Amino acid sequence: MNTKKLRFPAAGIAVLVSVLVTLYFFVDNLIRYFQYNADFVDFFELVGLYWTTQLIPPIILAVVLFTRTRNAFLPIAVLLQLFLLTDYITFFFIFNDINELLNVYYYPLRTFIGGTVHYGALALFVIYTFIFSLVCRKGDNPGRAKVMLIVWFIFYALYVGGFVAYIIIGSLSVRDIIEMVPYILSWIFVAFWIAFPYKNVKVQPQNGYNSDNAYQNPYYNAQNQQNQQYSNSQNQQYNNVQNRQYNPQPYSGYTYENQNNSVSAVSEAENSIETQPDAAVVTEAAEAKYCENCHAPLEEGANFCGKCGHKCS
Repeated sequence: MNTKKLRFPAAGIAVLVSVLVTLYFFVDNLIRYFQYNADFVDFFELVGLYWTTQLIPPIILAVVLFTRTRNAFLPIAVLLQLFLLTDYITFFFIFNDINELLNVYYYPLRTFIGGTVHYGALALFVIYTFIFSLVCRKGDNPGRAKVMLIVWFIFYALYVGGFVAYIIIGSLSVRDIIEMVPYILSWIFVAFWIAFPYKNVKVQPQNGYNSDNAYQNPYYNAQNQQNQQYSNSQNQQYNNVQNRQYNPQPYSGYTYENQNNSVSAVSEAENSIETQPDAAVVTEAAEAKYCENCHAPLEEGANFCGKCGHKCS
């Protein structure tokens, strides 16, 4: 008998590693900032939104993967990864005017282009992964999962290409690359867990007739012996009832008088054996009552038939 079992949450471990790397860089930057006697409130206003959106969505995804939740929480946890775009959207489209930022404050154009390519590819990638996790949520159609996984790798290549373009165009530092790479690689584990979450496990029957160790189990042997004794007892009681129904025995307390008016007790029927007359004697007695010639009844002790006069032997 085969049964399905969820695979080990390697995807959750991969996502958790990326979260820990991001958390390490956050604490490291916080320590560096405090070395200049800066206030924590100023630090949070400067980078708080970025670090919050970089930590909370992956943590939620890691928790869902570790708990192996195969319901609506998985697609929701995937969709929450769109919050990684929050810092980019708020900086360029909410807090600042792009024309003023580029023309007046001379913000690097290549940084804007690189960030747009990277986060645009991330948005398309997350949206398709959300659809992928929603369609394959039950994990009951391997054929469909394979097709969607192949398409997923196309969007994944687009996402990785956008990140590489961001590195080249935006001139990202080594720290930024190290921070992002574990998160990008963790998506490979997530995709395989979405497509093929279950593995087939062959279960051997325990304490059954088809089990190789069934008769080696002491508990099974004792239970089987007890059941056998109970079955034999029930069969014996049933046979006794049947014998009493088809072979009625005389009442054990019955008495009768003999020729001398003496009374003798008859032993119990269960312990007595009735002596049956010899079959030859019965046959001989039956033959002596009739004439051998005309088969007329004979008188007791007569040597000749009273009807035909035949001499009887």
